[in-house]
Amino acid sequence: MAIGLCALATMAWSAPFDGVPVPLDATWGTDLFADKAVGSPRMGLRLASAIGGSGADAVAMADGFAYVGMGPRLVVLDISDPAAPKRTAELRLASVPVALAVEGDLLAVVGQDGSVTLVAVDDPRRPLRLTELPLPRDAFDVALAGTKAYIAQLFSEQMAIWDVSDARQPGVIGTAADGCRPLALAVDGNRVVVAGKRENYTACLTIWDMADPARPRRLAGLNLPVDTDDEWVWDVALEGKLAYVGLQYGGLVIVNMDTGSVPAVVGRWSRATSAVRSAAAAGGLVYVADGYSAVSVLDVHAPERPTMVATHELYRATALALQGGLLAVTNGFAAVELLDVTAGPQPVPRGRYAADVTFVTDLATAKTTSSTSWSVFVLTAHAVHAYDLSTPSGPRRLGSHNVPCCGDALAADRGRVYVGTRYDGVVILDAADPANLREIGRFVPDDTSQLPLQDNLRVLGVDAAGDLAVVAMPDRLYFVDVSDPRAPELLRSENGLFVHGLFLPGVDEAAIEIVEPWVYVADIDGVHAFHATDGRRHGHIDRGALGLDILGNRAFAAYGSLSTLDVSDPTQMSVLGTTTEYRGTHQDVRVRENSAVVASGDEGLMLYDVTSSVPQPLFALDTPGFARHVGLAEDAVVVADHDGGMSVFETVALPWRVTLPLVERGGDVGP
Repeated sequence: MAIGLCALATMAWSAPFDGVPVPLDATWGTDLFADKAVGSPRMGLRLASAIGGSGADAVAMADGFAYVGMGPRLVVLDISDPAAPKRTAELRLASVPVALAVEGDLLAVVGQDGSVTLVAVDDPRRPLRLTELPLPRDAFDVALAGTKAYIAQLFSEQMAIWDVSDARQPGVIGTAADGCRPLALAVDGNRVVVAGKRENYTACLTIWDMADPARPRRLAGLNLPVDTDDEWVWDVALEGKLAYVGLQYGGLVIVNMDTGSVPAVVGRWSRATSAVRSAAAAGGLVYVADGYSAVSVLDVHAPERPTMVATHELYRATALALQGGLLAVTNGFAAVELLDVTAGPQPVPRGRYAADVTFVTDLATAKTTSSTSWSVFVLTAHAVHAYDLSTPSGPRRLGSHNVPCCGDALAADRGRVYVGTRYDGVVILDAADPANLREIGRFVPDDTSQLPLQDNLRVLGVDAAGDLAVVAMPDRLYFVDVSDPRAPELLRSENGLFVHGLFLPGVDEAAIEIVEPWVYVADIDGVHAFHATDGRRHGHIDRGALGLDILGNRAFAAYGSLSTLDVSDPTQMSVLGTTTEYRGTHQDVRVRENSAVVASGDEGLMLYDVTSSVPQPLFALDTPGFARHVGLAEDAVVVADHDGGMSVFETVALPWRVTLPLVERGGDVGP
């Protein structure tokens, strides 16, 4: 299956399990600006542990095992009893897997960063990372056949053919290119079918003869019918003389490959959602995952008239694999369903495996009220999870509490956790004992009925300090008395603020910091200063920010760069300095003494020296997906990665350059 995003990631990881992290020993930092002097000691971060990770966008099956990409991990499931799939091992990877292929004892993994990693699965209970192919990071799909690996390289505009008979030392055999830039591919004997896009954005398909892989022979090709210039090719599946191409907007295109020198489109199918993210074919039936809501089953015995004969509802069905009458389907939320398709076209559910911690949308660190130990509260779409951070290499799961869909913002203060949701306002949890989180109140304003339905109660940001909570919603800022959290009382509100309705990571958020009597709010339009007593805006500076932190008389605003603001007089805020290095979209920032830690989206985690007015970048660490939020604890940094889950780093002193080991074997899981 092909992928739709290509992010950069270079970090190697070990193998933690959901809720049971495994410590790591590697320490590293990348010296990005070695020619610049900095005023602070050279500090580094060591990845101590990692938990969870979103998505399940890739799956492959072989010999009673399913291999599933879940966050930045390869999860191995024993599916010999489909009714009770059992996780047997997992391997931490440098990037979120988006395409998998298995052949014999070898598994190939395409990462979201465009890398191709070879993993030994001779013992599926102990997968071993062997090597990463030395290719430009532009891979979108991979197929294995015998001792050959075929790789779709979009930006190189070619298919690469590699000899993987010795997977520790693979060698390139050749390439094949004809202007159809590969996005997805499939193999049938000596025939390799490539689906992709041409330079003019036309979708295309090419058939290659690989009898001699050193000299690929182009058999035929054609352009595919599309209805839009921005069409995207997701997948291609083969059965007999037919190829089935899955498109983002155009549904399924059926191509007859045995009509002479030019293949012919013989049929098309689409439903309301139109997308075909993944497809598998067998016995005149095609199974289609639409990426939105269902798996559809098509009868293609008459390919010119494909007919949907069954459907299985599954939210965000994104990838599927078929073997021996068993269909494995991922749902994009770190879960996989096993469906029996032997009794007829209607899939019958047999078993399901799901991870606990998936998308991490926000987090907050706090000292527990009963001790000096630090806890981190991790927000996912449907729950808050509490972990004890007293041992960064082994965060201990304390408790969890389900929240209404969908958790978007989080704050912790004085034994309480405030959860901003998408449809139900703010949920207030008693977190005095993190092992027993419980809901004690909600704040739901009653003046939002005039807003679009999807935005009525969407929380863009929340913060709390003592008896005051401040909540940002579309076009509203609410000041709330939470002295009695069971009955939050609206004190005042301010209208006409904040971008809303974009639903993009970070862009539709508001960062709030309460430093009484002032309340600072940042959005993409600027940083605003409100006085808590009257709820009015008294200061504003045109410095858009997605992340904000306050330290004394200085504020630190993060967006494309990191800026230092003078807030000694909040009514007359000014810019003291801005880093000249633009690296990614800075999403969040936390400052302690002379160091600022920034979650920077695709660029991962960045550390700045903020001794002077102009922040000086020290180094960056790439995270597996999209770093959205960051929290500080005692000698630890916690990162919420939209795809990679929660990562815990220990702060350490280190030389500028260190070596990170790349070969690690996944571990066994007990009963």
